[in-house]
Amino acid sequence: TGFVEIDILDSAFEGCSNLVRIAPSSSSENGMIGNVGILGKGAFSGTGLTKFKGYLEYIAKYGFAGSRFQEILVYGNDSHPTIISERAFVGCSDLTSIEIPTVSNDIGEKAFDGCTNLTDVYLGAATIPANCFNGLTNLKKVILPKVVTIGLKAFAYTRNLKSLYLGPDLETRYDSGVTRGFGSFVFYDDSNDNNVRNYNKLHIYFAGGVPSGEPYDMFYNESSLFKFAKIHVTAANLEAFESGG
Repeated sequence: TGFVEIDILDSAFEGCSNLVRIAPSSSSENGMIGNVGILGKGAFSGTGLTKFKGYLEYIAKYGFAGSRFQEILVYGNDSHPTIISERAFVGCSDLTSIEIPTVSNDIGEKAFDGCTNLTDVYLGAATIPANCFNGLTNLKKVILPKVVTIGLKAFAYTRNLKSLYLGPDLETRYDSGVTRGFGSFVFYDDSNDNNVRNYNKLHIYFAGGVPSGEPYDMFYNESSLFKFAKIHVTAANLEAFESGG
């Protein structure tokens, strides 16, 4: 059998809340098991599918919006990286883990808005745009092996984040233009001091080595985060991170 890839048209399964399986007969798993070229606008919106596993080249706006997906595992493909459009996963409140090893271009605006139970993220994206994970308070572990740029407030209010892996291409310097490196207020949080103190649990791993100086421009904000945050910064490759991160 050769590689088989299908396109799923706009709104193809929208609102099919009882749909739990799209898979070849050779698979016993529930969920969407297979390879998708184009996932159209709203194609899985409101479905009962809980797992995606396969190749996926293009996710249109609202592709997964409001669905019951809990786990999304996209296979890596450097020849056909995944395009994530704006609001691709908006309102996926059941989603807990997502892994997309190769991501093309920028991640669309508000792609993960409303993914309130998302805990584990692996994204092979060069750019993490402004507000990408803003407000996702249940985030625990994020791996960004190919990141070059992190935008304004990308991790704002992610106060329960425990481990963050940043790949070797990230320039560990503040850049007000955010052309490379990280912009201001990446970990912005203007909550009360008790919430801010939760950032004491955050451990950041730099694959490129611990930066010279302290990269606290990422953590400074208008409240007292800079005062209370005790960030642990370590140099580690991805293997070391995954074994102990």
